[in-house]
Amino acid sequence: MRWLSLALLFAAAPAFAQPVAPDAPCSYAECAIRIEPGFLGTDIVRGPVGAETVLGGVGLFLSDLSEIVADVPEAQAFADQQQRLRGGSLLLIVGGALLTSAAFSISTEMGEEAGLGASLAGFGLILYGSSLAVSAQRAQARAVWEYNRSLAEE
Repeated sequence: MRWLSLALLFAAAPAFAQPVAPDAPCSYAECAIRIEPGFLGTDIVRGPVGAETVLGGVGLFLSDLSEIVADVPEAQAFADQQQRLRGGSLLLIVGGALLTSAAFSISTEMGEEAGLGASLAGFGLILYGSSLAVSAQRAQARAVWEYNRSLAEE
């Protein structure tokens, strides 16, 4: 139940309604985006430090990155990849945590070997889900880089 509460807390990260792309051409310093840690997830911001505009957020179930980088196909591909990987990693980590938590009950009902197997399987799911989460963060960073690189070419 704690995992569900934690997942819902992260899902409640606020979405910010800001324009996806600037209306008028602007400098790299004004238009470049970056990811900054927020209270519940991370914020996608644009502009110089101290005068940034929050464009959206990236939480467990929330991502505005695809919409923000939609004008740059290379960045869009990485943003889509990030979204897919993050969703899969969440399912695997939560499933692994639930299976690992249930291992004690399984060992009581079905024997120690079954409980050990459930623990190991749950731990394996958590490890694999964590590796997908790292890949999702890498794709997110690449989406931001591709988007910002396109600004420098204009």
